[in-house]
Amino acid sequence: MRLCHQHKVSVVVRGAGTGLSGGALPVEDGVLLSLAKFNQILDVDVANTQATVQPGVRNLAISQEEAQHNLYYAPDPSSQIACTIGGNVAENSGGVHCLKYGLTVNNVLQVKIITAEGDLLVIGGETLDSPGYDLLALMNGSEGMLGVIVEVTVKLLPCPERAQVILAAFDEVGLAGEAVGAIISAGIIPAGLEMMDKLAIQAAEDFAHAGYPRDAAAILLFELDGSNAEVSEQVMRVREVLKHSGATEVRTAKDEAVPTLHRCAELGAMHVHHGQLAYPELERF
Repeated sequence: MRLCHQHKVSVVVRGAGTGLSGGALPVEDGVLLSLAKFNQILDVDVANTQATVQPGVRNLAISQEEAQHNLYYAPDPSSQIACTIGGNVAENSGGVHCLKYGLTVNNVLQVKIITAEGDLLVIGGETLDSPGYDLLALMNGSEGMLGVIVEVTVKLLPCPERAQVILAAFDEVGLAGEAVGAIISAGIIPAGLEMMDKLAIQAAEDFAHAGYPRDAAAILLFELDGSNAEVSEQVMRVREVLKHSGATEVRTAKDEAVPTLHRCAELGAMHVHHGQLAYPELERF
């Protein structure tokens, strides 16, 4: 980095190259710096629920490694099976669970970077709060413009006791959108939430045969997680809100034997629509 800086040579840092902003594209007469081989999990602090990893570690690999401790890493971009944690920090990646658990910036404690001048900086800390300016938030989403990320310390969360998925179908896309607002206004923050319009429903059905209602204009997929008692209460409240929000059908997954919106580390599952869901009898309003 020092040599490139002295000779004014551009450096583009690349992880897995899954980002959509074009940040990993090389430039003419520049250096493409790949961090793919920096793929080690350096330390796991189970007591303090955090892990220190190199930037080339895949997002999903963190949860797969920590499953033995009943822990996981919450941010889950749709490319989590391939994308790397260094790129996640650079892009401030989110995922289907960001509504409840936040983006990458909300789940990173510390990063080590090499500046354009070749200096090693440690930003943030392994404690709840660090003194000085919040430069850690500045690094998240900086798209590689402020330094080369060489180490990341992330927060880990305990795996919830239970995760339950609810599917709701609507005759209008607008009604589905309003139902989302009604759920959140009722004080319920879903662990995961996705909306699909008619074209998406039909495409998913043709590919995955998940059992979605093809005649619906839109469907919502809610995931609720937490303790068994908490989820049971929230399922009943969500169904009641959906009933008054114009839902034509509501289905609840029978069990967690199949992938839900929640990460299943051992299965390497992505989202509910990548697997087959079993539903009890349809309830109509």
